[in-house]
Amino acid sequence: MLPLRGCQFYTTPNQPNIDQVIPEGGANQPITLNSALTIRGRQLAGDRVQIRIGDAKVTPQAVTEQQIKLDLATLAESETQWLRSGVQSLQVLHPVSKRTAFEIDRAIGSNVMAMVLCPTIREIVLSGTYLTDDGAYCGDIAVQVDLPVGKDQRVFLLLNQLTSQNPAAYLFKAAIREADVHTVTFAIQDVKAGTYLVRIQVDRAESPLTVDMNADSPTFQQYSGPTLEIP
Repeated sequence: MLPLRGCQFYTTPNQPNIDQVIPEGGANQPITLNSALTIRGRQLAGDRVQIRIGDAKVTPQAVTEQQIKLDLATLAESETQWLRSGVQSLQVLHPVSKRTAFEIDRAIGSNVMAMVLCPTIREIVLSGTYLTDDGAYCGDIAVQVDLPVGKDQRVFLLLNQLTSQNPAAYLFKAAIREADVHTVTFAIQDVKAGTYLVRIQVDRAESPLTVDMNADSPTFQQYSGPTLEIP
């Protein structure tokens, strides 16, 4: 064993502690890439505070001892590119200053909180439809979402017919993917004609539906989109 040539002493920040993670609009609101989050706890303030969400590290906009504001919608793409839909761990990180350029990056981490990050549908494209002998439709539906979908994530398409007369509902599994993608393709079979509400589920995190908030509308406070016409 080589003799010790010297030693250095470090001071580290106090460990942060998270009590709550609340999306803007209330605890029951889905968390999406457009969400603003409030992280409440103790000893949250520090130099160069970062938030780890799954494999991503992002920078909050405002930090105090008891509260952190994180607006996901204003983050740079270089930070959001590592975010994924599904149940993710959230942790506050206080980086520890390096004494030399050869030191590895270190940080004091808080306790871990679980959060569900939901994808948002950007575009829906129906193609290759044909009518079966039973009067139903087959084809392909391509759904583009804002968050990358990992090649190993479980992805399903949910269709719910917009009608009060015996509405149909369907569930289809995504085609195999060779890489992470923003557009996922589903082969649909034996779907009857109609207007459908469309959702995508990535590792049990569902894309949110929009609600008709026009008080003069006959569908006031009912789900209104995103929708797809078949055929």
